[in-house]
Amino acid sequence: MYVFCLATYVGAGLCSARQLCPYSIFPGKLLTRKDALGGAEPRPYCIFQMPRLTLRAVEGRARRDEDVRLDAQAGAAALLRLDKEEPRCAVWPVFDKGQPLRLKAGGAQAIGALAYGTESIPKVDKIVGPGNIYVATAKRKVFGKVGIDMIAGPSEVLVLADSSANPAWIAADMLSQAEHDPLASAICITDDPRLAESIQQELDSQCASLPRAQTAGRSLLDWGAIVVVPNLSVAVAVANRVAPEHLEICTRDPWAVLPHIRHAGAVFMGQHSPEAVGDYYAGPNHVLPTLGTARFSSALSVQTFCKKTSIVAASSAFLLQNAPAIAALARLEGLEAHARSVEARRHK
Repeated sequence: MYVFCLATYVGAGLCSARQLCPYSIFPGKLLTRKDALGGAEPRPYCIFQMPRLTLRAVEGRARRDEDVRLDAQAGAAALLRLDKEEPRCAVWPVFDKGQPLRLKAGGAQAIGALAYGTESIPKVDKIVGPGNIYVATAKRKVFGKVGIDMIAGPSEVLVLADSSANPAWIAADMLSQAEHDPLASAICITDDPRLAESIQQELDSQCASLPRAQTAGRSLLDWGAIVVVPNLSVAVAVANRVAPEHLEICTRDPWAVLPHIRHAGAVFMGQHSPEAVGDYYAGPNHVLPTLGTARFSSALSVQTFCKKTSIVAASSAFLLQNAPAIAALARLEGLEAHARSVEARRHK
């Protein structure tokens, strides 16, 4: 765990929570890891359900059946569930034409089988759900052959806190992410140096009693940080550059901070909204963008299971009126056949 001060905001190279672990610390600077990773009314498009998707049960260091439940609630016409082992928690059924389907398969090889199809595993159109580094890499490789929701990296949380925050609670929230994986990232940014010291003490104390203390400790050592900044404005600026998967706002007035947040997978408001509430009970999907991708992507949702098809229905009057402009544009691109396909319709 690194505790350091960011006296002057230096954003160079700060792209994701994965990069917030410095090799070296100098006053006033943050040195980041360089090797880190008319005629178409009334509807212009139609929305269709994906015909067949794969719903992945997570194959990480900790089983996450709530991921399967939330993915299933998002909806799809047909779903296949991958299960490498029998579930230790509730079984969430998925269906293909009314019949439950579960494939006992896992790992990168299962992703390949689903992307290309085998004698026993049907080819799918899209694969959703997180997994370990091998599964994430496999999803990256097959993207284009099939659709994917996102390439999910290790879990991450960033906590914005001021002097009103409870250090024991913040430490507990950081550990709830750190226990996921040695590569998980747990970061707190505060404008109160005394709070930073208290959080460090709480982390040491609480981590020692965890069943997954070794994993959490490795995560904090390699990818954890407590950052002290001059004020909350700087804290918000850093958070927006990081674009964390989970962002907790533990300040006196979190709703005053929220309008300034531009990039986060999910935001947890106030000290009574720990990230675990979102995991298990609050409702919003927690299959979220990681590694800074919250700058341009969103949580898995109903939209993930849909696609849009443009509908063009031009009338005769529309075509006659606009044919000269269309043909002119086509000829500017040197596509004479395009121009003639429009002009041909001007003559019956």
